[in-house]
Amino acid sequence: MSMKVTPRRRAQREPLATTEEVADYLGITPRALIQMRYLGKAPKATKVGRRLRWRWKDIDAFLDQAS
Repeated sequence: MSMKVTPRRRAQREPLATTEEVADYLGITPRALIQMRYLGKAPKATKVGRRLRWRWKDIDAFLDQAS
């Protein structure tokens, strides 16, 4: 289930995203996102406790830089 991200939806997002949310947004699997992070080819992630969280602004900056 893929959602089109419009400016309105972007404004409604939480400031931190889960690995699953980011992977879905990028159109890849969570496992692929973790592998990209390990290789240093993914947006910056932050640890919150034992879990990874991603800032949407970092995701957007990563996509802007990649294109």
